[in-house]
Amino acid sequence: MAKADIHFIPDENILKAVAKVIKTERMKRQLTQEALGTESNVTWRHIQRFESGQLNPSLCSFIKIAGGLGIAPDELLKKVVGEIK
Repeated sequence: MAKADIHFIPDENILKAVAKVIKTERMKRQLTQEALGTESNVTWRHIQRFESGQLNPSLCSFIKIAGGLGIAPDELLKKVVGEIK
């Protein structure tokens, strides 16, 4: 995807990509939503809402979740961008 094209992507598509990546990475590590919440200092309820695409994570939450997953935030973001359709 060209950098110039990214601002034309609907928010819904971005949220779906964020949801899919967080859930996929959590499941790869065999973490429950509760465990990821504890590891990232984000409530499990927020994790649940991020994974369902109901809530847009703040930058702070995204960075905390990356830490809870043991992945650099920029790597997690690259995965999200790779999922955007």
